[in-house]
Amino acid sequence: MVLGQIACGYALGISGTALSNVAKYINISDLWTGLIGAGSLIGLAGSLLIGRLSDKIGRRKLLMINMYIFAGLTLLHLLTANLLLTFIIRIGIGLMIAVDYTVGNALLTEWLPKGEDSKRQSHLLIYWTIGFILSYIAGTLITGFGAYTWQVILATGAVPAIITALFRSFFPLPASPTWLASKGKVKKANKIISKHMAFA
Repeated sequence: MVLGQIACGYALGISGTALSNVAKYINISDLWTGLIGAGSLIGLAGSLLIGRLSDKIGRRKLLMINMYIFAGLTLLHLLTANLLLTFIIRIGIGLMIAVDYTVGNALLTEWLPKGEDSKRQSHLLIYWTIGFILSYIAGTLITGFGAYTWQVILATGAVPAIITALFRSFFPLPASPTWLASKGKVKKANKIISKHMAFA
């Protein structure tokens, strides 16, 4: 969850430094600047639909694949300077952020003792802030790519996303007992709970 928060904070913060850079090379209107800057936030509105998707796919599986999609979308910035496509990509990234926030928090709440969930969730904001700060530092330091500099800056969001995706692949999150139970797999849910509670 920690790495996911860093990746999400980075992705939301990096657009600011990229957009301040793009104006040096192309004539971009205030409208497009605002749309691209808000693209990720627009995608976040998709959190309203994530609940249904996680019910069908499963919380753990959704969290396993979303960071790979996140990274793939981010790397697309290297392939296009088209403002409309960039806007659409940012919306897609925002949707992946919505997955991490919504599903990640739901899964985290399942495994935390009652009363600890709100405290731990507030701690995650610290890591989100770290990601945001790192994006500003990276965006400030990256130079030397000419007219492609702003695209490279946006594409750096793939780095924390790939790290998060690989970490979740090598160290899988526990399955969601609630989701398993809702699918009638009560025995499997109880087995997972017993397994992880034994190490608590």
